Amino acid sequence: MPENAAAEPEGGGGPPLATVPPAGGGSPGLSRISAAREVAPLVGGIGACGLVTAFLNSTASLFLVDAVRAAPLLIGLFFAARGAVSIVVSLGAGAVSDRLPDRRLLLVIGGVGGAIGGVCFAELRGYVAVLVTGAVFFSIGGVTFNQLFAYANDYARARERPVTSFTMAVRSVFSASWVIGPPAGIFLLTKFGFGPLYLTVGGLCLVTAALGLGLRRLPAPPAPAARAAPRSAAFLSLPGRTWLLLGALVALGVVNQMYNIDIALYVTKTLHLETQLVGWIVGLGAALEIPIMIVAGRFADRFGKLRVVVASAVGAIVFFCLLPLARSVAPLLALQVLNAAWTAVALSIPMVMIQEEAPGGAGAGAALYSTTFMSASLLAGAVTGVTATAIGYGNVFWVCAGLSVFATGLLVARAVRGTGRRGGGAGVLPGGGGAGDDVRSAGASRQRAVRVATVAGQPGGDEGVRDSGMTVPDEQGRLQGDGHGFGQPAGGRLGGIGRLLAQPRDRVVEASVGARRQVELGEERLRGLGLAGQRAQRVERRDVARTFPDRPERRLAVEPGQP
Repeated sequence: MPENAAAEPEGGGGPPLATVPPAGGGSPGLSRISAAREVAPLVGGIGACGLVTAFLNSTASLFLVDAVRAAPLLIGLFFAARGAVSIVVSLGAGAVSDRLPDRRLLLVIGGVGGAIGGVCFAELRGYVAVLVTGAVFFSIGGVTFNQLFAYANDYARARERPVTSFTMAVRSVFSASWVIGPPAGIFLLTKFGFGPLYLTVGGLCLVTAALGLGLRRLPAPPAPAARAAPRSAAFLSLPGRTWLLLGALVALGVVNQMYNIDIALYVTKTLHLETQLVGWIVGLGAALEIPIMIVAGRFADRFGKLRVVVASAVGAIVFFCLLPLARSVAPLLALQVLNAAWTAVALSIPMVMIQEEAPGGAGAGAALYSTTFMSASLLAGAVTGVTATAIGYGNVFWVCAGLSVFATGLLVARAVRGTGRRGGGAGVLPGGGGAGDDVRSAGASRQRAVRVATVAGQPGGDEGVRDSGMTVPDEQGRLQGDGHGFGQPAGGRLGGIGRLLAQPRDRVVEASVGARRQVELGEERLRGLGLAGQRAQRVERRDVARTFPDRPERRLAVEPGQP
């Protein structure tokens, strides 16, 4: 694409981000104001989206029991059906979003779909009608969540901000909306009824769509050639450790959804406490999430994302073991500290981990992350309905504790797998997921690939490493021969792989993963150099225009051969 093509505005919402001067240039005050204007629609859209989900999640089970008169098993069927439809919609939207030049179209579609769902809930009271309209239209409305966070990921990379910290800060806005959302939703319900409550939900969905149109259009990142394979095949090629992370997220998502479905019924139907207490419980937990989330984002970059996520899963086990024992207001409120601690980490940091490991763009990564929770919603509805019918609302939390143990086991298995792949490095749990961890893992995998090639009778593995730009210790550099290294063409690599098959399978996979990570790291460096070059050219044109207004080309010097 020509250099000035990215600077032309398309549609509403202002010019693309490429026209905004870098943060280091110009007046610091003006730069901060410009950055605030860029982020304001994103923050507002995520806040409105958070209010919608807070209203729905804190009142949906009460709506089905009190207004629709549904039995516990039918309540579970509703959430399971909505989860199944959401999976299809989320994956389809994620596949389309990274091919579209502008995410704002999907934000508008999602906002309108959510508004229609709100109107249907305000007017309909038949179970079948509520089931169909809620599953379809609120699943479409859920697209806004995926696309807003995909935009946040793209924005952080375009502005060269730390992706993890920026995503956690944006996620804290979502949690902030949950501070006022559940109490406000319960207040609307008790004072005005379900009709005005869900009309408000529809209005907030339209606000989300309008704010989405106000987002700046980001320049589309170049699509890597190595990721041009069909998306379904790319997802199937995810490494085993990523599948372990996805499995743990599904388990934790089931736990979270079961809690959201069951807590209102447990408080009002089992403990016979006031309905307004439900809003205060959920709101307090969300308020505590915000500082924990911001601090956790910094700790994750310093100590490793996987370590922090494992700690959050352990916190979930403790929380759900104590929750059935709390039968009064004070213990229920006090336990929200633990609830906020595990949800603040488990529902935010893994998003960044999946976006780093999944193929495709940020939209595909956000859709894959969201799909795990849609799958969790499907399973949570079925499990909650059956469990609540059989053993009561209070005992549902013991099932949540068991699922938390299962999720912790999957995360520990991922950690052990990563430790073994790194040759048993220091520490029990690798950080996992960060850019620095990927660099260290890729370097260790490449060095092990040289050793595997040498043991398999394939000398000269060091030459392949040198061809790929890697450096190895002296004892590895003294290897001799001219075999097929990983820097050789595809035919040479295939011959080397044939000889490597004599070795244990896991070591062959390590070599392949190391080579693939090197390709991905090289692509990321090229994209970073391209963005830095564009910014340098914009700064040069701006400064020349101020100092030498008579130069139409706005360049300090013209290269030979250029007009």
